[in-house]
Amino acid sequence: MPNAPELSGDFLDREIDATAVAVQRVRNLHRFVRDAIDHLHDANLVLNRSGRVFLANRAAARHWDRGAWLLVGQDAHELLADISARHNGQPMIVPGSFSSSHVVPIAGEGEDSAGRILLVRFVPFFNADDAYAGWMVTLVDLTEIRRAQAQRDEALRFISHDIREPTAAILTVLELSRADPASLPHDVMLKRIEQHARTGLALADGFVNLARAEAQPFKPEALDLLELGMQAVDNTWASARRKEVSVEFETELEEAPFTGDRDLLSRALANLLSNALKFSPTGGRVTCRVAQRASDWTMAVTDQGPGVPKDLQSKLFQPVHRLHKESHPEVHGVGLGLLLVRTTMQRHGGSVEIESAEGEGCTFVLVLPKPSADVILQPANHTQEQNT
Repeated sequence: MPNAPELSGDFLDREIDATAVAVQRVRNLHRFVRDAIDHLHDANLVLNRSGRVFLANRAAARHWDRGAWLLVGQDAHELLADISARHNGQPMIVPGSFSSSHVVPIAGEGEDSAGRILLVRFVPFFNADDAYAGWMVTLVDLTEIRRAQAQRDEALRFISHDIREPTAAILTVLELSRADPASLPHDVMLKRIEQHARTGLALADGFVNLARAEAQPFKPEALDLLELGMQAVDNTWASARRKEVSVEFETELEEAPFTGDRDLLSRALANLLSNALKFSPTGGRVTCRVAQRASDWTMAVTDQGPGVPKDLQSKLFQPVHRLHKESHPEVHGVGLGLLLVRTTMQRHGGSVEIESAEGEGCTFVLVLPKPSADVILQPANHTQEQNT
């Protein structure tokens, strides 16, 4: 019996040590789980039984643009309320989705209010007694993947249909000439072949230029938008003369310093001027005007063509849509030029505006943000007019 207290003390020490080891193991396991989730590439949330955030990783903080600690305690129903299923547009999460009475996994592809395409997985998890304990939420951003897939599909459609059409038309003309030479005079045949060949070349050039605009490295440099506009007008001289249309450059500015990719901006402006010439009537007038707003430069190209009704203007930047196919059958193309313009503006942090009405001509306005730092350029003589 004299040794009993010592034996009791040894037992308590062992129990205390065992408890300390168990607590440390739990802490280590908690740290392991936290670090593992925190370093996952995709946004992940751990929710409690009521659907409130218990744990959020760094990717989730980036997704919601707030600190991870600010997400803890938030109601996941509210955080995820703006995600709609892509197949039917219905909300993927509604009040009560994360509850003990509804523990069925949810998975699918959705789109949030910011336009991000997300693969969403909501999976319930259970404790050691197989009782509902909460949810694991994973959001995988598929926006870039889906955009690349759409571009690939568009490229395949373009190559398999649009760019083959002129070649097929040339073969048809040749077969018709061989089968019945008298029905198609030689000069008419050559003219049709030339027209289809030029159409095919223009389509190929448009496709290549668009691909370059989307993928080529961005090469910013200090430039003057007035000089850029005058050069673009100069380059239209031959086309304007053939069409008997005057092209004029207008501005009230001394200079318009900007930092951007000269090649991209030149091609975008050339496309707008080319479109303006295509739809201008003989004897018409096209203007390229550079002006300024509070914090932007604007480059506007105006024609006196048929104009575009308000309800059809949203289709201008969609490929394969030609709004004046019946009234201007001589104008060929599938809208790739305007796609290049929009892509160029997006890469420069700018936008494209349309001012038009049916029968009143059309104005495309390129809006470019003024550079934050001063760009010093040599002023040029900006008084120019080109008449055919």
